[in-house]
Amino acid sequence: MRRTLRITLLALACSAPAAWATDLLQVWQAAQQNDRELAVARAAQATAQPRRD
Repeated sequence: MRRTLRITLLALACSAPAAWATDLLQVWQAAQQNDRELAVARAAQATAQPRRD
């Protein structure tokens, strides 16, 4: 029983950072999509870049 508890705790400890990283990535992507200043800067950069047709 004690071994099972250790294995379970180890598995939970190993999976926690992956879940946190996924949430952090989702927050970062949402912030990028909803940031007006970033959108304006990207549009200005795209306008200033010469077209490569």
